[in-house]
Amino acid sequence: MKGKFLTMIMAGAILPLLFSCNKGNEENSGIDGGPAVISIQGAGDGLMECELTDTKTSTTVDLRIEATTTTPNMLSIGLKVDLTLVGAYNEANETDYEALPADAFNLKSSSVILPQYNKVSSTGQITIDGAYIPENGDYLLPVAIDKIEGEDNTVVTEGGDVLYILVSRNFTVQTVRKYELSQVLTPSGVYHAICVLPDGKIAVSGNNDGTYGCGIMTIDPSAGTYTSIVKNYMGNVDYNITAYGLAEYNGTLYIGYKNSAHVGKYDLNSGSETAPEIVVTDLSEIVDVDSDGKGNIYVLSRNGFGSIGDNAALFKYPVTDLVSTVSNSSTYMIAQFDGRALSMCMEPDGDLMVFTVKGFYRVPADGDDPVHIFGAYGGDVDGTGVEAKFGDVYNFCMDPNGNIWAADYSYKKIKFIAKGESDDYSDATVSTVYGGDATLGSFSGTNSPRGIAINEDGTEVYFNSNENRILYKITVTETQQ
Repeated sequence: MKGKFLTMIMAGAILPLLFSCNKGNEENSGIDGGPAVISIQGAGDGLMECELTDTKTSTTVDLRIEATTTTPNMLSIGLKVDLTLVGAYNEANETDYEALPADAFNLKSSSVILPQYNKVSSTGQITIDGAYIPENGDYLLPVAIDKIEGEDNTVVTEGGDVLYILVSRNFTVQTVRKYELSQVLTPSGVYHAICVLPDGKIAVSGNNDGTYGCGIMTIDPSAGTYTSIVKNYMGNVDYNITAYGLAEYNGTLYIGYKNSAHVGKYDLNSGSETAPEIVVTDLSEIVDVDSDGKGNIYVLSRNGFGSIGDNAALFKYPVTDLVSTVSNSSTYMIAQFDGRALSMCMEPDGDLMVFTVKGFYRVPADGDDPVHIFGAYGGDVDGTGVEAKFGDVYNFCMDPNGNIWAADYSYKKIKFIAKGESDDYSDATVSTVYGGDATLGSFSGTNSPRGIAINEDGTEVYFNSNENRILYKITVTETQQ
């Protein structure tokens, strides 16, 4: 009896063990003999998106392998970043993502372990640092299976071999501007108006210069050569009549003469020095001219016209009307100002900005009541557009982004007005670039600055120092950080 009882106990102990093994096989179906069927976790779900911002400049992505069929073997699975896959992805999906820069990521774990009978591997990680991405935008980071050790016939599912991580860098962009001052190799002269021509040459008007009088020259800043193109304007009273405004349109230079209150024009293709052809004769103290590039010339009269007394006025002349002398300008007036005006400039959107003794005003291109937008007159105050004060801004110009360069004659400064988000410049930032304590330098006398001009892309700014009889250039470079 004793022997039979022991046999029954042993049989009873073995049966639960057999049952336990069978139960395990049911939970891990398909493990017998393998092979494992694996993929990178998330690879089949489309792009994994990661956004980097000012408050989250870096991120870490967990990397795992998952198995739909497990194996009795322990697998070591290597991972790698393969940036060469970006081009193929773009072509297949009609996208244009850039590859994430190599300095911007760090694959901390190049392999993960998938234990036997397990459906999820250990965790690898890749870190992404937005500080090493040069610009905002969308970048693609492909993480691929590199090699598999521990089993010869492991199956990788279709599309499961690469995880595409889409990294979006959305930092607040700060523009860092740098200025370099140089002297343009020009003849020594005292200038007033400055205009950059389409061929890169610069037109300047003499400011009662002892050598050049009030004639107009073109200067090649790269070669340091110059050509006299317009003789001193021989007006009815005085030959020393300075051109306060210069503007080019379609090969013709339009010239605003202050003392004679006439507008002249000169064919830049003529190749000879001539007197200007006078096309407007009945204004008062012309202080600026400009072109909208569409066939219209704008003329700013400083101290009034006819019945409007001491108020300044703005006129718009189609060039088709300037083939002969105009003497009825009242029909061309599009705006009046309460007080004296000094200078104007076309805005990038086609409206006009005018500086008066009450600050900067905006006038629609087709005319309307001027609207004060920022700045006050009678002080030297940098800061925001709301706080800023200016003296006599004899001239100013604008770059393609609406930033303003102003020549403040009263306070002997070149000022830069960085436009903010607001269209009315209330959040603009005014700073002194040249003059006073500015690091680039300062004016030594009382006759500068008068003229200022900028090239088409805003990278070169020209202004005069009449005391030193020098034309300067500021080269502007911008970087986004």
